[in-house]
Amino acid sequence: TKKNLEILDLVIQRQLGIRVVTNATVLLPEHMTRLSQIPNLELQISLDGIGHSYEFMRYPAQWTTVEANIYRIKNELKQAKINFNFVAQPLNAQYMIPTMDYANKLRIPIRLTNLVDPAWLTWQVLNDQEKTCLVEILNSQLDQYRLSTQQKNEIRSYQQTIRTTASAHNLRQTLQHKIRATLELRNVSHEKILQHLGQLHSLLY
Repeated sequence: TKKNLEILDLVIQRQLGIRVVTNATVLLPEHMTRLSQIPNLELQISLDGIGHSYEFMRYPAQWTTVEANIYRIKNELKQAKINFNFVAQPLNAQYMIPTMDYANKLRIPIRLTNLVDPAWLTWQVLNDQEKTCLVEILNSQLDQYRLSTQQKNEIRSYQQTIRTTASAHNLRQTLQHKIRATLELRNVSHEKILQHLGQLHSLLY
């Protein structure tokens, strides 16, 4: 954010509390110096996947850089209340549970937020076969990863939402057009998105 250092200086000067929302892609020494001086500090880190899934969702960010920044924040800003926020949508839903597991291992709370806009990135773009496939993927992951009871219930709620959301062909067409345009703009290969989507690769067609 432009002038963010000036904002932090003002917070320090007036002894204010602050909530910072960040994608953790850029973390300068000047940021850390100021953040360390704020006792009442909340840091929400946007985390829409991990590893290659993060890099796809948050292009052109590099996961190694982001993860290093997460560890730095966790280890150096002991006073901060840190949490993750995962915005769930069809392009990253199959990475919800692995990301929650990652957060749990770091002992950092994670919140799932259901994406509602733009409409062409909502559950409406999925056809019935894809809904069933995604629900089964999540079921399989529930057996593979250790989640709390509350987290499991949250995933089951998402499964129910996915099952019961009506499909909209026009939104699906918009999604496909947007994906093609995005891949061309980013110069990302078709194979890259196939790898990311996995069993949901039919979304492209």
